[in-house]
Amino acid sequence: MKLLIINVTLLLVIQHLHAQVKSIESNPVYKIIPKLKEGKKDSLGKKQGVFYSYNKNGKVNFIRTYINDTLNGFLGCYSPKGYVNSEQFYKNGERDSLFYEYYKGNVLEKKGYYKKGLKHGIFMEFYENGNLKYEGFYQNDTLIGNEVYYYKNRKIRAIGNKKNGLYKEYNLVGDIESILTYQNGDISRYQKFYPYKLKKLKREKIPLKIINNDSLIINNTNLKVEELYSNYQSKQRIGFIHSFTVLHKDNEISIHISKEGKVGLTYVITKGGIEECYGCVNFDSDHIYKSYDYGAYVEGDSVQNIQHTEYQIIVKQKGMNCLDTGNNPVTIKSIKGDIDFKELRNVIIFNYDSDDDNFNETYIISYESCDGKFRILRVK
Repeated sequence: MKLLIINVTLLLVIQHLHAQVKSIESNPVYKIIPKLKEGKKDSLGKKQGVFYSYNKNGKVNFIRTYINDTLNGFLGCYSPKGYVNSEQFYKNGERDSLFYEYYKGNVLEKKGYYKKGLKHGIFMEFYENGNLKYEGFYQNDTLIGNEVYYYKNRKIRAIGNKKNGLYKEYNLVGDIESILTYQNGDISRYQKFYPYKLKKLKREKIPLKIINNDSLIINNTNLKVEELYSNYQSKQRIGFIHSFTVLHKDNEISIHISKEGKVGLTYVITKGGIEECYGCVNFDSDHIYKSYDYGAYVEGDSVQNIQHTEYQIIVKQKGMNCLDTGNNPVTIKSIKGDIDFKELRNVIIFNYDSDDDNFNETYIISYESCDGKFRILRVK
């Protein structure tokens, strides 16, 4: 009952101050805020009561309440034009009870409740149009249950708990886009779903190209070099490349390209070659075979050896081709000769048996990140 009376009293104080601090640009703030009896320092030099602070134009920008030089009671922050920036209450120097923040024009942006400096109760955020943006319930600074984010159109943007459990993200029309599984604050599983309207459901088959010898690839072995994909000879660019992720599921391998601001391209490697599509393979971190972040070129050591059961793969570093792209020629050494790849940029190399012949093929991805150029080669 006592707590209820205190809360009602605090709400009445807030409402009173709202009425007094109503934002009217023609009236200076110091004429709107009631000139309460200002506190004083006691004989020990400690602040007691309400204290005002002013900006260089003489307008109030803070109201603080002290007991024995420690914040106790109302604290208000105001803009030079009289708008309320925030209102909150303190007890023994810590946030305690109601908390409000505002957009310009006294439009509520955030509200919540603190206890002994910790979030304790429901917290809410709003868009400038008044629609709910966020809500979550806390006890002693810990989120209880799920938090919910909303779009401006009031549809759910995300719901879940990033400490333990599922966290689901949706697009503007309500289609689920991703599910993240958290354990003790860390992501243990990530699933990406592509909405139907963004999918290029039909896989477009790209004919592979057999490379015998050219000016950039010299093959003196009985191994076969295939170019599965390349956009170097076309005007097509896929934008800034952030990362490559190789997934394997149901005896199929797919390469997912993450890029800024667009749905990632997927290249599905089959026995007959490679197929290109948008969103035709949902992303599931449980099926990650390899993952490579931006900047996966050889760095530091001048030579890197990658072992294969049938041959040795040597990656050399020969400086930078441009700001974010290295120049990394590759040599494959076998008993019957060498294959020299003379001009490769940032390189990603992995071995995988994609045609079930009990022999790992070597995949080489060469890419120039900022230019969106890349090619996929296979040695078998």
